[in-house]
Amino acid sequence: MSVCTVVSLLPLTLAAVTRFLTQPDHDYCEYVTSPLQPPGWVFGIVWTVIYILYGMLLCRFIFLNEPHTRILLGMYAFNFALNLAWTPVVFTHDKKVVGLYIIYTKIMILVFMMLMSVDTINRLLMTPYIAWLLVARSLQIDLIQQRKSDSSSSKYITCESSDNDIIRSTF
Repeated sequence: MSVCTVVSLLPLTLAAVTRFLTQPDHDYCEYVTSPLQPPGWVFGIVWTVIYILYGMLLCRFIFLNEPHTRILLGMYAFNFALNLAWTPVVFTHDKKVVGLYIIYTKIMILVFMMLMSVDTINRLLMTPYIAWLLVARSLQIDLIQQRKSDSSSSKYITCESSDNDIIRSTF
């Protein structure tokens, strides 16, 4: 197995471990009723693809000669730390608004990284992540609004999901 393969799988592995260690009692899809709400199984597929692409981006940052490699790697690490922090912030500590700010911060970091990167492939690797974060932002806003209107009781809804989707709701 090449070094780049190992590096590419690092974000997926760390996300799976974080998800396992901070396993919420419920899934994101149990909270939100939104026209943008995808079925639960979509989260696992999308996040797996995003983490693999994000891992490939890390490999390219490390092994390609980008003009601002240190800055890009620092932003990458900070963005990834925010990504790992989202699930415990939103579910364990019930900080939905902070979760929204985390999503906005991640979008800004990724856009800044896209602007700093001179490599077209690197920019393309970040595009699905940004697109999914825009969906996540809308879902998070719906979650906040729903929780404000129904603050007296937890109102769970059922959506399709699978316990096998280990990374399903790790934003």
